[in-house]
Amino acid sequence: MMKVDILYITYNRIQTTMLTLPTLLESTEYPFALTIVDNGSEDGTQEYLKETVDNHTRSDKITLIINHTNQGLSGPTNEFWKKSQAELVGKIDNDILVENAWLEKLVNTHITIPNVAVVGGFHFPPEVFNYEKCKHNIHQYNDIKILRQPHIGGNYLAKRQILLKNGLLEEPGTANFKLGGWTGYQQRLSKKSYIVGYYYPLIYFEHLHLAPGRYYKKVRKMSKKKYLRWERTAGEEMIYTKWSWD
Repeated sequence: MMKVDILYITYNRIQTTMLTLPTLLESTEYPFALTIVDNGSEDGTQEYLKETVDNHTRSDKITLIINHTNQGLSGPTNEFWKKSQAELVGKIDNDILVENAWLEKLVNTHITIPNVAVVGGFHFPPEVFNYEKCKHNIHQYNDIKILRQPHIGGNYLAKRQILLKNGLLEEPGTANFKLGGWTGYQQRLSKKSYIVGYYYPLIYFEHLHLAPGRYYKKVRKMSKKKYLRWERTAGEEMIYTKWSWD
């Protein structure tokens, strides 16, 4: 059985945390350790986290880290990658409601396909998925299918050794931060022939933090960037060609 560590970062937004953290803890029967990092919340989130961890039956598998200031995402993620002893590491945002049994499916993907680097759930509304425009990206490996993409967002499960082999995330204020943070990191993995993508049939991760109208408009715009064609040249170089939504 592969060991799994999950990172969950909070910064205020206590309403979403109170919905997503209990769901995350009860969503799967696959054993995992959870690291919660609070980035200096001032809305009662820290008190809620302490109470939740203290009262949970699996508190010995939960690590709570309280930062006095907002450390962002890259720094805490890098520390998590370095300190973890698990074979698989992942991150779930505190505005994401995970689907039941999501972890079992993602772990099985990593077991079945050795060169999968990053696989995750689909964090857009189901209605924005267009099978006809995406089917060229759906690939089958043994009995597992993946909707391959050059990057899939911040909710994922990854092979820790592949991540460490390819370096840590660039942090704000460093010379190479312009490389694109986690998005650019995944794109570089894809170009090295590692597999990055969504598990298929899609596992849905519901985004909670935006009002429906604004959210739908935003994700349509994001989807134009996400659904990228990919092909290989004779030299095995990854080529990405965008298509329009409309």
